[in-house]
Amino acid sequence: MNSHLPVGCLADRLHALPRERAWFAILLSVTALALADAHFPRIGLAPLYIPIVCACWALGSRAGYLVAIVAAVLTVVPHLAELPRLSPALLGARMAVRAVTYVFVAAIVLSFRRSFDREHHLAARDRMTDALNKETFRERVIHRLDLAVPARQSFLLAILDLDDFKGINNRHGHVAGDEVLRAFAQGTRETMGSVPAGGEMTP
Repeated sequence: MNSHLPVGCLADRLHALPRERAWFAILLSVTALALADAHFPRIGLAPLYIPIVCACWALGSRAGYLVAIVAAVLTVVPHLAELPRLSPALLGARMAVRAVTYVFVAAIVLSFRRSFDREHHLAARDRMTDALNKETFRERVIHRLDLAVPARQSFLLAILDLDDFKGINNRHGHVAGDEVLRAFAQGTRETMGSVPAGGEMTP
């Protein structure tokens, strides 16, 4: 996704949003909206819950659907005082319609999130080996340097060379050479995955 476009910028910001901040924003927004809806039930603030449901982008499917159901219930709470003249069936129908609507919105947002995550992963990786591509690797090295220099931390960059790799391509063909690269990348990821948490290594 092009991060220079408004939608791309918004997606990148939501992608980097910590779950704790997302939950805080949701709880704050839901509380404020529920109070406003309780004081002004005739205005009809139910549509304003939809942007809150869209925050499931940063929460995942279970939490997203939970927020959608809670939002649907909260839209009905201000109307409980009307029960003497409003049938429970009609009230239940209202909540069901809103629950279906909000869950549908959450499902669409989550579907876009899965597509975004997939494209975000593919954009940062080499298609054949699944290792970081040159641009992403450079960005991460610069980021690590920016963190390490002010804190006076040590920074190690290791460069590995596959000896006589061209000979493998010449003797066994490019398919065999691709398999060697994939095996090397996989082995490197497994080795770096066993490195203690003190030293971050990124393939």
